[in-house]
Amino acid sequence: MKINYSFKQLLLLSCLFVFSGQMLLAQNQLQKDQITKDYDTEKLETLYQETLNRYQTAQQKARAYAISNSIPLKLENQDGSFSELMRISSEGSPIYYSIDNVDAAESTRADWLNTGGGLGLDVNGDGMTAHVWDGGATRPTHQEFDGPGGTDRVIINDGVTNLNGNSFHAQHVTGTIIASGQFQANSKGMAWQADAMTHDWSDDVAEATLAASNGMILSNHSYGFLASGIPDYYFGAYIQDSYDWDNLMYNAPYYLMVVAAGNDGNDGSSNGAPLDGNTFYDKLSGHATSKNNMVVANGQDANINGDGSLNSVTRNGSSSEGP
Repeated sequence: MKINYSFKQLLLLSCLFVFSGQMLLAQNQLQKDQITKDYDTEKLETLYQETLNRYQTAQQKARAYAISNSIPLKLENQDGSFSELMRISSEGSPIYYSIDNVDAAESTRADWLNTGGGLGLDVNGDGMTAHVWDGGATRPTHQEFDGPGGTDRVIINDGVTNLNGNSFHAQHVTGTIIASGQFQANSKGMAWQADAMTHDWSDDVAEATLAASNGMILSNHSYGFLASGIPDYYFGAYIQDSYDWDNLMYNAPYYLMVVAAGNDGNDGSSNGAPLDGNTFYDKLSGHATSKNNMVVANGQDANINGDGSLNSVTRNGSSSEGP
């Protein structure tokens, strides 16, 4: 059946979308209905309302706390990007979201899945829709978002259209997935004929709940907590954020959230009480400690043989280590 073919495409591509952006591969309405037919839609609607109210309330309280205590709502970085205040912990620590850097898509060998790629497959992303959550809005008019898959292939799905200092990152993530490569061949995305729906990181769990209830089956997120600002016990801990994503995936069992491990591998000081006192580990936090998602490390570009086989690959030292 056609739905099975699309799901096979998902399985082939899901290992590729590891740059903290999200991939949704539920396509036409018939396929979406097939995916969600056994979901408890009333339960998902309840989860949506609960998470939306809770996260928006937390942000409102955080803004009020920041104003009262002269805490910045955004922390500007030298490259123009920023971290954004999301909530205040029960201990009074400001919790910021921060983008996780992305690297080249070469190591995925996605081109071998594409038409003419050597495996006899035609996995190009045509008829598929990628959902991306990130730290800023994308620019849908980018020339690489046109091409063989169609024109105007990116839609902003949450109404956030103003570009900001994190938009370059959102653009990069989205392009890594769906850029056509017709203007710059080395910019070709892994699913270069797919569409994309993009969102900023505010209300991410609630928005993902709504999307999953409408057939989303894979999401990718390139951001996480700013390690230098969170309480020590957050590292490796299963906290509310971890649970919220797991609860969503439990109630939408065809949905998988893909998230970057983070870029704190060289940070030996943010966690003042690492497991067994080992500063080389115990650096995952927030949604990276969920149990039902896929957490992906930051790797060096792989050494690929001419026949497409993997010669060697190593983890980047900056990638956050787990417990």
